Amino acid sequence: MQSFENRRKNISIVLIVLGIIIIVIMAINILGKGNETNNITNNVTQSTTNYTIIAEGNKVNTSLEFASDKKVGKILLEKSNIFFTNGTSKLTSKVTNDGIAKENLRFTVKFIANDGSIIAQSIGFVGAIKENETKYIDSYITSDVSNAKDITYEIIK
Repeated sequence: MQSFENRRKNISIVLIVLGIIIIVIMAINILGKGNETNNITNNVTQSTTNYTIIAEGNKVNTSLEFASDKKVGKILLEKSNIFFTNGTSKLTSKVTNDGIAKENLRFTVKFIANDGSIIAQSIGFVGAIKENETKYIDSYITSDVSNAKDITYEIIK
């Protein structure tokens, strides 16, 4: 079983590689246009893909909406991300308790598609969390939710 520091280091490496890939793709796109003129004006196309393939069968979610901070009561969920590999999606989130200590913190987690529909729903378990404590949690989903545009959390009471 990996230690907390090793998991954190691995997540950092994946995010750095993802950042480099995005920068390279943007540079190629910008440099590749050269002096070409685009005759289509005022036409914005929204991408329906919220992930990047980083290796065959491995995808990482790239939606800024998905990764944005979420506040549920006094609980702050940050840096949420999905990594899909070997038929399983791994949700990683940073959870901070700005309120009173909780013994058995659990969430209903909903993965939202571009059209607002729910792709999948699962239970996220944090467990005991003290006041002002931060934990990194990993949850596993046995379906590909890497294309989710957003994620919502609801505390289970």
